[in-house]
Amino acid sequence: MIAQKYLISAADFKRDHLQTRRPDRRFSLASLQVKVYYSKHLQSRCAVIAPLDRFSHVVARNVVRRMIYEAVRPYIATQTPPLDMVCIIGKPLGVYTPSQLQSFFTDVFHSLS
Repeated sequence: MIAQKYLISAADFKRDHLQTRRPDRRFSLASLQVKVYYSKHLQSRCAVIAPLDRFSHVVARNVVRRMIYEAVRPYIATQTPPLDMVCIIGKPLGVYTPSQLQSFFTDVFHSLS
């Protein structure tokens, strides 16, 4: 699992990302949307938004969130400049394997650096 210091807190998310601030970069993979904001914090941070109405079971939602956190984990600690990355799940990601998500986030981080 990803360390707590690399997660965006709920208060920061509501204050910074739910307002009218536009993302600096956007990426998408069929049912996954990634919004990237340049951060004023010392390290990069990540949040995964999995709406309750998209998943019928909590366990399924948590499995998808863990898959995304595991795909982001190798890159988030070493990313410069610091970024806030918000991943929004549109539909259940059951059709994607962890290796497909890993390659998607590899492409995302390579295009950001």
